[in-house]
Amino acid sequence: TNDWGLGGIIPLGSPQDTTDVSFYGATDIVLKGIKENNPNARVFVLSPIPRADSAYNPTGTLQDFASALSVVANRYGFDFIDGAKMPLDATDTSVMPDHLHPNDSGHVVYANYLFENILSAMLTPKKVALQ
Repeated sequence: TNDWGLGGIIPLGSPQDTTDVSFYGATDIVLKGIKENNPNARVFVLSPIPRADSAYNPTGTLQDFASALSVVANRYGFDFIDGAKMPLDATDTSVMPDHLHPNDSGHVVYANYLFENILSAMLTPKKVALQ
């Protein structure tokens, strides 16, 4: 969410990027390093949670950046949790008073969503990397 929120300073790039000049490339570097250093670990990648201003900036939508996380996570056999599906309404000040960060009530929703997704994934066989 922060890279996207910088308003176009960080280019999205493409799925083939493997250098740090784009979000795709930087994500690839980080996740590849995690995989190389922890080849047997079960890793979960979470995309950004809802935010009130997620429609567009010069590099694309917040969903474009979330898709990049999903693509690269899948490349390394990591589990992907779609933060956009989290049942938080960014316009509901009772859970996200600044329309960006959850408060205590919002964090309860956040924690339950992560717990349910991680538990579900742990009850299924581990993914195998596509490499």
